[in-house]
Amino acid sequence: MERKSIGDVVVLWLWFLSLATINIEFSLSDGTSDVICSARERRALQRIKQGLVDQGNYLSSWTHEACCSWKGIGCDNITRHVVKINLSCEPMEGASLGGDISTSLLDLNHLQYLDLSWNSFEGLQIPEFLGSLTGLRYLNLSNAGLTGDVPRQLGKQSSLQYLDIGGISLDTENLDWISSLSVLEVLDMSWVDLNKASNWPQAMNTLHSLSVLILSDCGLDSINPLPVVNFSSLTVLDLSENQFVSPTFDWFSSLGSLASLDLSSNNFHGPIPTTLCNLTALRSLHLFNNSFTSTIPDCLSHLTSLESIDFLSNNFNGILPVSIRNLTSLVAVDLSNNALEGEIPRSLGEHCNLQRLDLSSNKLVKGLEFLDLGADEVSGHFSKCLSVLSDGNSSSSGPTSVSVRGSSSLSYLDMSGNSLKGIVSGKHFANLTRLKYLHASSNSFTLQVGSDWNPPFQLEILKMGYWQLGPLFPAWLQTQKDQMDLDISRVSIKDDILSWFWSLNLDYINLADNRIYGTVPSLPTAYQIYLCSNKFTGPLPRISSKTFSLDLSHNSFNGSLSPILCQQNNEENILWSLDLSGNILSGELPDCWASWTLLMVLRSQNNILTGHLPSSMGSLLQLRSLHLHNNSLSGTLPPSMKGCKSLSFVDLSENEFSGSIPMWVGKNLSYGSCPTIKLIYWEYSYGILSR
Repeated sequence: MERKSIGDVVVLWLWFLSLATINIEFSLSDGTSDVICSARERRALQRIKQGLVDQGNYLSSWTHEACCSWKGIGCDNITRHVVKINLSCEPMEGASLGGDISTSLLDLNHLQYLDLSWNSFEGLQIPEFLGSLTGLRYLNLSNAGLTGDVPRQLGKQSSLQYLDIGGISLDTENLDWISSLSVLEVLDMSWVDLNKASNWPQAMNTLHSLSVLILSDCGLDSINPLPVVNFSSLTVLDLSENQFVSPTFDWFSSLGSLASLDLSSNNFHGPIPTTLCNLTALRSLHLFNNSFTSTIPDCLSHLTSLESIDFLSNNFNGILPVSIRNLTSLVAVDLSNNALEGEIPRSLGEHCNLQRLDLSSNKLVKGLEFLDLGADEVSGHFSKCLSVLSDGNSSSSGPTSVSVRGSSSLSYLDMSGNSLKGIVSGKHFANLTRLKYLHASSNSFTLQVGSDWNPPFQLEILKMGYWQLGPLFPAWLQTQKDQMDLDISRVSIKDDILSWFWSLNLDYINLADNRIYGTVPSLPTAYQIYLCSNKFTGPLPRISSKTFSLDLSHNSFNGSLSPILCQQNNEENILWSLDLSGNILSGELPDCWASWTLLMVLRSQNNILTGHLPSSMGSLLQLRSLHLHNNSLSGTLPPSMKGCKSLSFVDLSENEFSGSIPMWVGKNLSYGSCPTIKLIYWEYSYGILSR
């Protein structure tokens, strides 16, 4: 379910458009008023709370009498009855709910909306009693950790308009119960094992009101014929990530309202069935990651409403059809990783709605006019309206000059992963006033601009790794004010870091493999920071609690680890990877590890650290890899580290430890994923533990 990259805006728009057709409208307080629900319903809610495990204190508001103002509860403002329960815990909201789903839900006779998605009811089956909630119009149990068979009793919910039970551990062998959901408009059964439910087309065909059907990654391998199609109001159909082989879509031609079709990541082969050319309402067509062959059919030009095409990673060959000029509504096109050849049709330049085009990894020939890559073996005329162009990993070779012109609407430029060479100057960027994403890493361009160059763009992502930007630190970065990801690794900078750099609004920083020198007073609130293999000096800097990966290795930082580890934060530290290796850090390891409980990887080898391992290292329960070799550490492993059962690699070699290896070490490391673990160079002898 990862590859939904192109046309996501289109798909989401279709999704919400479909949801908008569902007439689930309440006059709700929804947690914003002091409306008091009935005592009977309040007691039912309290019993529901008692059955739940609420480690994140999500239900802390469920105390006072005004239960209609409780978090997740919605009441009818007129009748005061509880009609809505939304206890969905989205992944970014923190700890999810667990425990049991209480039968006290049956005491909420007026309940119409129930959302328990994104929770952790691990090992729990979908309760059969939910089928008795016959007033429900909306039920979402997706990603809630539920397992086992989907109960047939759900078919009793005859008022249900929205049903989402997507979950990787659910299965069902028969879908006959679906036919009772006569007013169902949205059905999402993603990841439910339907391999034995061969009657799925017949079951869905009974749902005359169905508008959205999502059966992604359900183990389906056949599409049975339908003599008569009754669910012709379908607008969104997602059958991606299944095991279909033969592209027999005879009854698809009856889906006259279909706007979004996703058949990606299956095993389809052969030509695209011409049946699809009858779906004239289509706006989004996803066929990526299949084995379709032959040419792209001319009849697709009949689909004049198409906004998004994604045919990535198939075996399409031949030339791009000239008839593509009829698809004037196109916004996003991905034809990459096929065997297309010839020239890019000039008609493609007439598509002023086109914002993203990816033709990489084909056999197209000659040189682009819009983005002139010279020997890139791609040719054609490109629209001045184009805002995304990707030519990464194409068949470029040899020295290449770059000219980007006539492209004032360009917002996304990706030419990464080539072996392009040449001089790039400020004039090449002169028209790129709307550029937001520049991904040009893994090329050999040389940027030649003056110290006073003021780029016309404000970037959100800048990746120029392996360019020649040095030897001076690029002063023009100071002009970038937007929140940005920055990668200027291995760009031959041999200069002092400029003080203003640390004030930039950066989410991601990669300055690795240069020869940048100077001190680092404090680090930005970036999530990932890579300053490794430079010439930085001075004490270790303070870091933000928002940083989860920090690499300061192979510099000349000196002094104690205390500044970075013993700083006082009011927020939880999320750091999971810390690399301080290859510096000249000294002193004892500070006893401050209790603040870094999420740390998984610690590298501080090749320094001059002394003293014992502190007992607070036992707080690192998530620690998997510990590298402290080639220091002057002494003593023994602290008993507190017995709790570090996630450890799979420990290297304390070339230190001054003494005594015997504790017995618990072997037991703990047996939990690791490595069958053989180099543990310790202990008293100048290697200790090897094997499972």
